[in-house]
Amino acid sequence: MTRDDDRLLLSDLRGMPVLEDDVRIGYVVDVRFVLDGPPGTLVAGARVLGIIVGPHARLGFMGYERRDMRAPALLARALRRREHGAHLIGMEDVLELGRGHVRVRPGHRRWSTELER
Repeated sequence: MTRDDDRLLLSDLRGMPVLEDDVRIGYVVDVRFVLDGPPGTLVAGARVLGIIVGPHARLGFMGYERRDMRAPALLARALRRREHGAHLIGMEDVLELGRGHVRVRPGHRRWSTELER
């Protein structure tokens, strides 16, 4: 869903189906940003690196995409199992964003979702 002025909020993106060749390959569970722009008041400017696509529409990683996040162990294990198969798709492979879905380039590259500290 888009706003009247064609802005798309992150909350609109979460849960959107992701299509490759008109076949649903998952749902947007999160968006990955990089802070590499010009310095701002508090941090550098942000840009969108890509979208994280997972098999389930509702639940994201809740911070457990970091390699060293292991506690509480039951929660970490459950979230990793639930989002098994999730991957990052770079914005260079995103063809369409909005209108109720995200369309990606056929044969897009699947990056790991894990973050290092």
